[in-house]
Amino acid sequence: MNLQAYIRIIRPFVCIQLATLSILGMILAGKDLPDLTFALGPFLSAFLVAASIHTLNDYLDYEVDLVNTPWRPIPSGKISRPQALRFGIALGIGGVAITLFFNPVAATLLLLIFILTNYYSIKAKIYGFIGHVIVAFCFASYFLYGALIISNQIEPYLLNICGLCFLYILGGEVVQSIADAKGDTIRGVRSIALVNSPRTAAKVATVCYILIVFLGAYTMTKFAASLDTFIAAIILASTLLFIGLITVPLLIKPEKEIAIKTRTRLNTIGLLMILLFIVYLLI
Repeated sequence: MNLQAYIRIIRPFVCIQLATLSILGMILAGKDLPDLTFALGPFLSAFLVAASIHTLNDYLDYEVDLVNTPWRPIPSGKISRPQALRFGIALGIGGVAITLFFNPVAATLLLLIFILTNYYSIKAKIYGFIGHVIVAFCFASYFLYGALIISNQIEPYLLNICGLCFLYILGGEVVQSIADAKGDTIRGVRSIALVNSPRTAAKVATVCYILIVFLGAYTMTKFAASLDTFIAAIILASTLLFIGLITVPLLIKPEKEIAIKTRTRLNTIGLLMILLFIVYLLI
């Protein structure tokens, strides 16, 4: 058994991000840090479902990954497709089973995330931008999953934060479509980068990140009464500058290598900004 390959196929860094997103939903909905033993269940269920989704996606994208990412566990031969299928199904069953201990609304949402994301991998991926919207909705819903574990009543500012997550993920998916354009032709994916052009995809991604700035500023001014308007304006201006510095290289040269670097930078720094924003709201 190649343990390292099994770890790589689930994309643990992304799974941890999504599982942490559910914990952040719990924190904001409960307005306090949850008990560690209580938080372990939601974290583990979210992690296992995310791991299952990534594993099954690699199983279905085998031919595409042979072109785009031949070093991945399945195309490199470190894990066979039948092994990946069994592993992915087992992870999904484990994650969904844990939700049976939570309230039915939260459990239903996580099951919906599991079903919709796999529907994307099986069918909706070829729809291009619509597929990106499905992925962004599902991944942002991990935040709502955590909130629903605490309360069935979702406050408006939680929906705003979920919207920030949605735009952040949507922009990243569009950027990734530029990097995946060559392999996407195999499955007939109608991505913006292929149907229109990589430059158009870069513009759409940039719009998503600019919308994050405005929605973030609105959320801070609307729901954080202690925030001075001038400070909000400074945050808005500096964030616009940051978005410009990061995305301009992709707008100038919308190619695979630049798209990969842009996605990495935005994922890393964007996640940090969202975490700092949530910490600010908690304070």
